[in-house]
Amino acid sequence: MVANSQQMNQFSQRPIKGDIAAIINPSTLSVQFNPNSGTAYLVPGDYVKIVNVDGDQIVVDKCAAADVSFGCVLFNTKKERFYPSDTLEVAMAGSIVWCESSAAINRGVEVEFVATGAKVRTYAGTGNPTCGQALDKVTAGSELLRVLVRQLQTTAVDTDDITITGGSIDGTPIGADTPDSGAFTTLAASGVTTLSGNLILQGGSVAGAASTSVVVNKRVRCTISEVNAGKEILAAVSGKKWRLVNVTIIAIGGAVTSTTATGTKLTATQSASPATLLATDKAQLTQSAVNGISGTGATVLADGASFVQADVNTAVNFAANGGTDLAGASNIDVIISAVLES
Repeated sequence: MVANSQQMNQFSQRPIKGDIAAIINPSTLSVQFNPNSGTAYLVPGDYVKIVNVDGDQIVVDKCAAADVSFGCVLFNTKKERFYPSDTLEVAMAGSIVWCESSAAINRGVEVEFVATGAKVRTYAGTGNPTCGQALDKVTAGSELLRVLVRQLQTTAVDTDDITITGGSIDGTPIGADTPDSGAFTTLAASGVTTLSGNLILQGGSVAGAASTSVVVNKRVRCTISEVNAGKEILAAVSGKKWRLVNVTIIAIGGAVTSTTATGTKLTATQSASPATLLATDKAQLTQSAVNGISGTGATVLADGASFVQADVNTAVNFAANGGTDLAGASNIDVIISAVLES
């Protein structure tokens, strides 16, 4: 059953903005328009909020777009506008009121209040609260539709990136130890199911076993010109030290030749000085040959020094050894395993 108010000089029944649209148990309340309001007047269809003032009277004022509404101003046959200090009726949650659209609205969508013109529009999802649900479909602005009044503090979901610049996680400071963006694509309870880039764990456990470091395996394809110029294989990490575990060198697209260079070298910084962790003879760098750290033509530092920690904040590099005229091969693959430690 629809209730429509009859105005003077009105010759047919029609909906009126701010009128109750159903007379079965409308939830309405008598309130006072804030005597100290900065709003000149209220009209039917305006949404209002409660004002925190002393006294027994419930005082309201006009909602801004970001305010959570208390109710909707109802039509009154005696007054078309309400001025500060006036008493008026508002429809509360559960009431159905005729409201005016500011644009097309689909039936069933949440709506929000538009203060200019006392209208409603489809909830934009940009942080304003919703004020009700559309019960009718309208195809343009300035059309009347029934709205189920609600007071919902619905706000948009923030999809922006979150940047953490300090603090700690489980006692570990956030900073250089935090994995780079994109390092993990899937991290499940049973382990890492998809991993690209470097995985660095300090402490904790892997598959239930206590661990202080995890081996990182990385493959870098260097052009022959990059090898002659020197190529960074493991970048320096602030506050951390690289320690070599293993390395494999493979010539791609031909055998390595040269006039002055004797082969290749993998270098790091130890005790503030350059250290050749592995030198590989060019004679062994034939096309597709797998050259390991203990193979023919491979030279490492004495007494296992190739496998001790490099200096803090330093990188591991790969370059031509004894000259810069390597040729023949198009590329050289470096497959390196190392750990990052304090």
